[in-house]
Amino acid sequence: MQVVNYLNNTLTSLYCYLQVLSPRDYSTPLPILMGASIGQHTRHIVEFCQCLLQQYPQKQVSYDLRQRNLHLENDPSYALNAIAQVCEQIASLGDDKENTLNSELVLISHFHPDNPDEFIHTPTTLIRELVYNLEHAIHHMAIIRIGLNTIAPSLTVPDAFGIAPTTIHYQHQNRLQNNTNANIGS
Repeated sequence: MQVVNYLNNTLTSLYCYLQVLSPRDYSTPLPILMGASIGQHTRHIVEFCQCLLQQYPQKQVSYDLRQRNLHLENDPSYALNAIAQVCEQIASLGDDKENTLNSELVLISHFHPDNPDEFIHTPTTLIRELVYNLEHAIHHMAIIRIGLNTIAPSLTVPDAFGIAPTTIHYQHQNRLQNNTNANIGS
């Protein structure tokens, strides 16, 4: 299944860059990230995936129930292990013999800060939530990229890190168009 591979590849890309960060660089609040750390954004990505993987067998998911695990946020080794476990679990979904990816779920969301008992229930599927987690991871990796450029400017980050595939395609098409226009004008 493509989404399973895309999500695992995205998380593996994150894993590769976390391997080279010191615990201090991983957990230091950065002003450019509004006081957040690379570890906080990593925790957020991982815990969304964990929520989905732990809850989908009950046919529902609530990302509000994430643990907010400080070890995941402050210890890059712990985060690397968590990412590896998530990738392993996601990979097992790729063998979709029982059509698990199309399983219907209910997304339970809390949006009202003054009423903790008010929830919105939205029909969804496991594959739709995997796509959401992929897009969510890319979004936070874009923020992580800013942090990496700040704390480790000599670190070479691939052009695609934290960039949506549609944006990469759009940029590629623009470069081709600009090259064509430049050749016509010469």
